[in-house]
Amino acid sequence: MKTKPTMLTTLIILTIFLHTAEVISQEWQWAWGKTLTYTPAPNNLEVLCTDWFNNVHIKATYGNEVCFIDTCFNHQGYYAGWANHAIAKFNNDGVFIDALDVYALPNKTIFRPFVTTGFEDNLYLSAPFQFKVHISDTSLFANPAPYPDSPDVFVAKLNSDYKILWAGLISSEGQDDLRSFIKSDNGHFYLAGLHYASGHSPGQINYLNQATSEVYYSIISSITKIDKNGILEWKQEMIGLDGKTVEVYDMFFGDNGLLYFHGYATGHLTIGSDTLYHPNHSAVGYYSRPFLLVFNETGLLLESRFLNWGISGFNFKVDKNDNLLFTGFIRDTVFFGNDTIVVPPNKSQSIITKINNQFEPIWYHIIDRSVFIKTFLDNENLIFMFNARSNLQIADTLINLGFYDKIIIGEFNTDGGLIEIITTENSDHASSFEIIRDNCNDLLLAGKYRGIIVFNQDTLIAQHGADKDSFTAKLSRTEPLLLNLGNDTSACESFTIIAPQGFEYYYWNDSLINENWLTVSESGTYHLACATEKGCWAFDTIHVIIHPGFEISLGQDTTIHINDTIRLSVPDHYEAYIWSDGTTSNELSITGADYGVGTFPIWVQVTDGPCFEADTIYLTVKEEQGISASIVQKIRIFPNPFSDAFTVEAHFEYQTIEVYDLHGELLWYGNATMMANNLKRIDVAGLPRGVYFLKLNTVDGPIYSKVIKI
Repeated sequence: MKTKPTMLTTLIILTIFLHTAEVISQEWQWAWGKTLTYTPAPNNLEVLCTDWFNNVHIKATYGNEVCFIDTCFNHQGYYAGWANHAIAKFNNDGVFIDALDVYALPNKTIFRPFVTTGFEDNLYLSAPFQFKVHISDTSLFANPAPYPDSPDVFVAKLNSDYKILWAGLISSEGQDDLRSFIKSDNGHFYLAGLHYASGHSPGQINYLNQATSEVYYSIISSITKIDKNGILEWKQEMIGLDGKTVEVYDMFFGDNGLLYFHGYATGHLTIGSDTLYHPNHSAVGYYSRPFLLVFNETGLLLESRFLNWGISGFNFKVDKNDNLLFTGFIRDTVFFGNDTIVVPPNKSQSIITKINNQFEPIWYHIIDRSVFIKTFLDNENLIFMFNARSNLQIADTLINLGFYDKIIIGEFNTDGGLIEIITTENSDHASSFEIIRDNCNDLLLAGKYRGIIVFNQDTLIAQHGADKDSFTAKLSRTEPLLLNLGNDTSACESFTIIAPQGFEYYYWNDSLINENWLTVSESGTYHLACATEKGCWAFDTIHVIIHPGFEISLGQDTTIHINDTIRLSVPDHYEAYIWSDGTTSNELSITGADYGVGTFPIWVQVTDGPCFEADTIYLTVKEEQGISASIVQKIRIFPNPFSDAFTVEAHFEYQTIEVYDLHGELLWYGNATMMANNLKRIDVAGLPRGVYFLKLNTVDGPIYSKVIKI
């Protein structure tokens, strides 16, 4: 059941010395460290994966109870410490979001679950379990026949609310185990299974009720490929001949796009119609040897071989050039390429190495003790992590770790050079057994500690003594993506928010628009989330206030006599006004005598918040005696508007004709020489488009008219 935890706050005052190991790189630094659970550290902690939104999913294996910040899972009855699992989701700043409880019946067990995610923010979950598993509000049942306690493997797809979308079983008459569950870049899923049987109790695998295997009589291994809807695409069994066993250890995708299957076999094994021959198949005794199989995504076997060396290898990785990188233990003298690695009596050492596709060493490093090293490839470089104490040499670097276990994280370049290394700062033991890379190429881990552990600005103090506490942490290796939409602003009618180019996805207010700009016409807060192709995100918010637009009009152009007065006005509810004469009210009074005879632009500019509008009319001031209307009516101008020239038809005498722009500048001047029928052609092709005034000078005074060039 899900409950709120009871919190006991204790004030602890300590004076303690934290040993700081020498750090080679100044680029790597702890971004944050957070308390993971508020109960004693679970039996096992493992960072599993990040989802499309760069949230991190962490598995906490527990017995009866586990508590996160505001969420607890509690179960009554007897549970082993590894029986149940909580899958917790944190954002990329270490803030708890939610958790899924995957739990068994009392006295039953759910074995190691695997989790991966899809682009749609779905969760894909798979694990071996006994009898019954509870996932959110749904229960799945194992195949009870013939052995009720023999585990089967379930695989399920859940949405972001942890509701099951589909689920199925991979089961047989005997015990079924899961060793790997991975996703390809194109969204298909691969399961590596281990299946138990014997001559007295044969088995047959049922794959999601969609296919079955042949009957088998020993321990065999399988690969199952499914799509995102749980549809079986292909399967492959690895079966030992003559009752020999075949046990899968791991399965992974190389950076070359091929599928690698790592396991151990005691004799010859068949892979479909192919056979891999064991060098000690007929020998008396147990000769388990490691092997490596290579498949393409269609299930075609491309390569198979036994690994004939004295190294117990694990964490295999393959780079783009088909080179193999792995770690392992050496317990005896090993001939490795042209080198002989000698291990002192009664000791075990660790190795990190890179070999070519002919299995010849390119480089290797020996660590003088047995440490379980987790690795992954970052392009051609190898990231590694392990736990250790006291003096330790890695490559050419000697680190004094002190009395307590610390977590060591580092990076080898493509030539095996140690280019980065960092350790935790802790006052007592600290450990972590899984590390992943997030979508922004930073590192995430979870683990246990006692005493105090420091992650840069975050200091965590354990509350549970010898039981240890749990943590999760982020190690930054890259500069964070920055997104700046500018300051909050206001705009008139609409505003276009512009974001930087170069991102693959643009989510404006949680809607995928995939444009780096958004035009808004309503006031509000606008959120932008941008992502790279791999799901590295940047965020910003801007608040925009949109003011309604408006229009103003001074009416038509007008004419007054020199002794006349007119009043122009616009509505009085706007913020600011400015008229052509400097008046700042919403009204303007004009007397002809103040301007004199002529034509004058009269304009007003109105401001209301960020909105701005203006209008202009042309006022003509005439002498008091004026010109008779009958004369004005005898003027015709055509075409108007015009393109290059226009013609004036005037049935009265005038001396000159002039063309002015709106600023009163004389642009064209001509005498009254006319063509036939009182026509005068005015050629002003060189003038730009716009509004102009035509002035005809008569004995009674000038006559004005407006012309428009288009």
